[in-house]
Amino acid sequence: MLGLDEEDFVSFVVFFLGLHDIGKFARHFQALQPELFNKLQGEQAELPYVRHDVLGELLWRTTLYPYGAERGLLSLTAGGRRPSYDTAADYWLHTVLGHHGKPVSAKDASVREVPESYFPETAREAAKDFFDDWRELRGLGADTPLPPAETVAKASWWLAGLAVLCDWLGSNQRYFPLVEEVIPLEEYWQRALVQAEKAVQRSGVVPTPIAPVKKPTELFGSYFTTLTPLQAHCQSLQLYSGPALYLLEDVTGAGKTEAALILAHRLMAEQGVRGLYFALPTMATANAMFERMGQVYRHLYIEKAAPSLVLAHGARRLHRGFRDAIEDYPVAGNNDYGDGTEPAQFHCAGWLADNPKKSLLAEVGVGTVDQAVLGVLPSRHQSLRLLGLLGKVLIVDEVHAYDAYLFHLLKALLTFHASSGGSAILLSATLPQNQRQALLDAFYVGIESQTKRIERVGEEDYPLMTCANSEALQEKVLESRPEVCRTVAVERIDSLEQAEALMTQAMERGECLCWIRNTVHDARWAWRELTARHPEWEIDLFHARYALGDRLAIETRVVKRFGKEGGASVRKRQILIATPVVEQSLDIDFDYMISDLAPIDLIIQRAGRLHRHRRDQAGNPIDGEDCRGTPVLHLYAPEPLDEPEETWFSAFLPKAAYVYPNHARLWLGLRLLMAKGSFVMPDDARGLIEGVYGDDVAFPAGLETSDIASAGVQSSEGSLADYNAFRITAHYGATGVGRWWSEERAPTRLGDSTPVYLARREGGDIVPLRQEGEFPWQLSSLSMLTAKIASAQRPAAVTEALWEQTLETLPAKGRWGVLLLLDQEDKGIADNGYGDSVTVRYSGLEGLLVGDEC
Repeated sequence: MLGLDEEDFVSFVVFFLGLHDIGKFARHFQALQPELFNKLQGEQAELPYVRHDVLGELLWRTTLYPYGAERGLLSLTAGGRRPSYDTAADYWLHTVLGHHGKPVSAKDASVREVPESYFPETAREAAKDFFDDWRELRGLGADTPLPPAETVAKASWWLAGLAVLCDWLGSNQRYFPLVEEVIPLEEYWQRALVQAEKAVQRSGVVPTPIAPVKKPTELFGSYFTTLTPLQAHCQSLQLYSGPALYLLEDVTGAGKTEAALILAHRLMAEQGVRGLYFALPTMATANAMFERMGQVYRHLYIEKAAPSLVLAHGARRLHRGFRDAIEDYPVAGNNDYGDGTEPAQFHCAGWLADNPKKSLLAEVGVGTVDQAVLGVLPSRHQSLRLLGLLGKVLIVDEVHAYDAYLFHLLKALLTFHASSGGSAILLSATLPQNQRQALLDAFYVGIESQTKRIERVGEEDYPLMTCANSEALQEKVLESRPEVCRTVAVERIDSLEQAEALMTQAMERGECLCWIRNTVHDARWAWRELTARHPEWEIDLFHARYALGDRLAIETRVVKRFGKEGGASVRKRQILIATPVVEQSLDIDFDYMISDLAPIDLIIQRAGRLHRHRRDQAGNPIDGEDCRGTPVLHLYAPEPLDEPEETWFSAFLPKAAYVYPNHARLWLGLRLLMAKGSFVMPDDARGLIEGVYGDDVAFPAGLETSDIASAGVQSSEGSLADYNAFRITAHYGATGVGRWWSEERAPTRLGDSTPVYLARREGGDIVPLRQEGEFPWQLSSLSMLTAKIASAQRPAAVTEALWEQTLETLPAKGRWGVLLLLDQEDKGIADNGYGDSVTVRYSGLEGLLVGDEC
């Protein structure tokens, strides 16, 4: 990106990194250690702390910039009333001063008015001496030109991440213990180089050598002998140099994951790409993919190598496979500088696994898409995420599943990733034409190339692989995997009694059934009604509103029972009532399925969990043809009237009407399916998608308002994402964003949510609801819409001291969460987002219930 050879690059990078803490020349920083301050300065002082990165900016602009400009150093220019502060050196200084995770903002400008109070003359002279000594030690003379300012501005996003990483490594007192003796700078530098070699080698960030291209059987196992058409194309596709965008569209169960890994492996082996990050829509899907990647990732690297595999999402440490994948955890200092800025004091080799922002630095990362798009939002340490993706393949699964807001953030991420020379592989069952083009447009912005228009938009253009790079746009229509080429019959039901009859048939035949409900409310209602009517049935309930420990246990049970290895003994006569948590990326399979009416792309996705695996009539896995007959998808939906009224869907599923507000598109999808009576995959996939989302579709008059309103909401959500996201044309430190969020609060999705930590009284203490394992508070937590729970009330029987003491034990000391104390009946009191007091109850069977739900 900088256009430098390695020697010059190292010279410049190391020089500017050496300036990252120049703000510590300030008296206000040194006075944090009064005894040392008195020893070094001969003064007694009690001074308020001011952020040393802010003071570094002040020192640069008022002292070091003019000093360098007068001497013609670093391509700085003197003259005029005020420098423009848009030189290459300015941009580079912004990156190193942002080593605590965010740039110095315009709001910190107030300290610039009186620089002498922070830096007396002796401090300014000492800073100049250091500046000269360090510059000469790095071999940068007056005639050494920096790269062009615009080049450094573009690279600044990743240089900032490098500064964060180096600060963490360099602050490790295991390798760089505090030294009291006075040492000449050059001598100390030589010592530091020796220790730095050890610190970097132990950190886990040194790239592992990549293995040569391997056969699929070597990657996935000896059973993987026959490639699908998509996988075969990924194995033989001509690779061009430079960044590329690959869009893989095929039916659910067609082997898109393996196709993506085949392609990623080739990019690693043939083009020097050093790793990959696999982004998924939910924690559940990330957990499942982590298990799959655990069998593959070592084969991407040379034998006897130890590449890092990290699970990156908010609950990553709670996944047993992840905990087993690393040896130990870092120990961080609990102290800060007095303003919440934490020194980087980590002392063990497992520091890479400490949190999700560092997880992206692993050679192979698996996690939610949220962790990746945080790289383009003004969230603390976002630059480290961009650095983590640098030189890797970004794989994003279930692209069709993201709403307008997250989709626009994904586009911004693609632009940044392509700008850094990175390739991306996007997986989807189907994508509407306008979304495919939007993703391509974002990629072309990143590589600074004129947009090329897609051409394959017909119903026959599926499955499809689209490859875009600076040289060409290729669209290849493929066959699909024979096992997933099938007809799915569609029937409509509209009552609980009809659903009950289908379940009764499944129970009598020893089969399993899943009913996917659109909302937690509707899932609970169905579960309650059916368990009351049939207490002899085994009915599981699965949604996202359980404490994490319970949710992980349910997820494990669901995957074991309905997964590929699950046989008749664990599947038969089992019923699962679930929300859309089961529709994406979980490799599970049901004999029967009922689905609430949902957008057509999600209906197709849900149907992919129906007869997904090949089984005999009893439900046992087999190698031959599936013996269960034609799969039937039962849609729980209102009648598709010719002239529906505005309340056509909301009167039938009132709660779901808010989840899927475009009732006109729901009506279109239902009409198409009912008119056909079935759909054939993959033949009908493109036609169904474009028949619902195409630009020239027509709606009945009663539903036009719904479509117009939904289009407006999507437009506003996309605009908000565009406003929040960085622009590649800006530079680090000049984002125009008024505030920076913490990682916990950065809006990767719309609809404010709040972590809720469930607790109970035990003796005189407040303890987590779930006390097993290493992380009981996390296991006792769940995420709730802030509209439902915004805060919790301290019960009168609990002293303020005990309450505050408990908050200190929560993650982030409870700054971003709600401590909810439950009584002996598992009830508590909270305040919702409107300021109203609501009753809350937790049930291990039903999850968290709020207000009227109790």
